[in-house]
Amino acid sequence: MIHPSIGRYVPILNEPDKFFACLTRPLTTTVWVNELKTQASKLEQAFSLMGWGWSEVPWYSGGYRIKVVKPGCSLPFCCGWYAVQESIAWSAVCALDPQPGDYVLDLCAAPGGKTAQIALAVGPKGAVIANEQSLSRLPSLVNTITRLGLTNVITSQVDGQAFQSTPHLFDRVLVDVPCSGEGTLRKKVGRRSLGQENWHERHSQRLRPVQKQLLNRALDLVKPGGIVVYSTCTFAPEENEAILDEVLGDRGSIEPYSIHDLRSNPGLCQWQGKTFRSDLQYAQRYWPHLNDTGGFFVARIRRTGVKTLRSMAPPPSCSGSEILSSAKKQSATVQQTDDHTALTWLSGRFDIPYATFQPYSLWQTGQEKLWIANQSCTVLAASISVPVETIGIPLVRRTSHSFKPTTASLQRFGQHVQNRFLSLNQEQCQRFMKGQEQVLKLQNIKEQTSVNADSFDESLKGFVHVRHGLYELGCGRVKTDVLYPEIPKILRAN
Repeated sequence: MIHPSIGRYVPILNEPDKFFACLTRPLTTTVWVNELKTQASKLEQAFSLMGWGWSEVPWYSGGYRIKVVKPGCSLPFCCGWYAVQESIAWSAVCALDPQPGDYVLDLCAAPGGKTAQIALAVGPKGAVIANEQSLSRLPSLVNTITRLGLTNVITSQVDGQAFQSTPHLFDRVLVDVPCSGEGTLRKKVGRRSLGQENWHERHSQRLRPVQKQLLNRALDLVKPGGIVVYSTCTFAPEENEAILDEVLGDRGSIEPYSIHDLRSNPGLCQWQGKTFRSDLQYAQRYWPHLNDTGGFFVARIRRTGVKTLRSMAPPPSCSGSEILSSAKKQSATVQQTDDHTALTWLSGRFDIPYATFQPYSLWQTGQEKLWIANQSCTVLAASISVPVETIGIPLVRRTSHSFKPTTASLQRFGQHVQNRFLSLNQEQCQRFMKGQEQVLKLQNIKEQTSVNADSFDESLKGFVHVRHGLYELGCGRVKTDVLYPEIPKILRAN
C-alpha cells in the first residue's frame, strides 16, 4: 500500500514503479575513509581482515558500500579511520566544492558527517564553523569531530537564524535545513510500512519559515561571489524549489554542477500550477531509485553583489536578550592561551618533536581542559559573535600534579610518539578496547617499548600511549604491571 502523500510525486517521476519498489528495500551501509588518519588501501585491507564485504562507491573517491550490521563497533571506526554516513548526503559537499584555505560555515551541522568532509577539504589553512541549534544533537557533532581528529573545526550552539558574525565572512555556507524527511523512508523499512508514511502540509508549513530564514541568513553570511548550498532530505517541492523561488530574488543565482557517475533529475520549474524561477532547473533531485540511495535535494547558489549590506540583526523570532546572553557566554567558554606548558609536557613525555605542534594554537575551557586547533581557527573564532562550544580537539586535562593526555590527542598525534608507548597483541587490544584492566608481563612490555629495562618501573608508570599494529588506540595508565584503559566509554567495544 502506498500513501497518497507519496503517490503525489508520480507526475514528476520518470520511473515511478522503480521508485516505489526502491522505497521498500533497506539502505546499504556506506562509509568514507578519513585520510587524516589512514589511507584507502589500508582501510580496504582492514575491511577484508574483518571479513566485511565491501565495494567502492563509483561517484565518490574514498566512499564504500559495506555489508555489516554494526559499522560503528569496529576497531578502525573507534580509531577514526572512517565515518558512517548515508552516501547521497555526500552530494551536498560535492556541490559546495570547498577549496583549501576556505572559511566555511555549516549552519545546521549535527551529526557532523558533512562538517567532517568540508574540514578535510579546506585543510589546515582553512577552517569550519559547525553550528547546531539543538543541544541534544550537539554531542554527536562534537564526537564526530573528536574521533576523526579534526583540528580545524569550531562548534557553536545557536539558532542558525540568529548566527552572528562579520558580514560576508565565509567563502562558502552549507545550509542543510530541517525538513519533513521523506527521503529517509528507506531507513524505516521493516519498522513502518510505506502506507503509514504521510506528508502533512501543516508540518511542511511549520518548517517553511525556518527554512526561508536559514537560507536568508546564509546569503547574509557568505561573501559576494561565494557559494551557498541549500539541501534537504525531502521530496516536497514546498520545502525545496518553492523556498528558493521565494527567497533568492536577485541576491543569488542557481548554477549547474555535476557529479560524475551520480544520476539525478533537474529541479522543478513548475509544480501544481505554480511557476518557479527558470534557474531551478540547475538544482538536482536525487530520487532513491536513481542510485540506490536515500532521497535528497541540492541547489548550488552563487551569491551576487546585490544587497550585500543587509542588517545582521537577529530575526523577530530571536530576541535581543538572547543575543546579549550569547555574547556574555562567549567570554566564559573557550579562551586562547599562550601558556604552552602542556605542549612542553606532552612533547617531553612521549618524545614527540615539538615542531609537530607549531601549526597549532592552544585554547582553554575553564581551568581544567585544554584544546588544540589549527591557527586558521583563530581569525574565524574572533570574527563570530556567538559562543564557541569547542575548538579543534581536546589535548589534555590538568591534574593535581601534572596533565592527563586525551585519547583524541594521542590518536591524532600517535604516529609521532617515540617513547612511553605499549604495543598490544590482538587479545590484549580487545581487552583494552572493552575497558578492561589487564596484567601485562614485564618481559613482554620491555620487548615492545623503547624503555630501558633497568628504568622500566620509573619510566612506564603513569600515562602511556597504546597501539595495536597500525592502530593508534589512545591513552592508557600503567600502575606497576597493570594497564588501565583511559579511553572514553563511547569508543569502547560493546
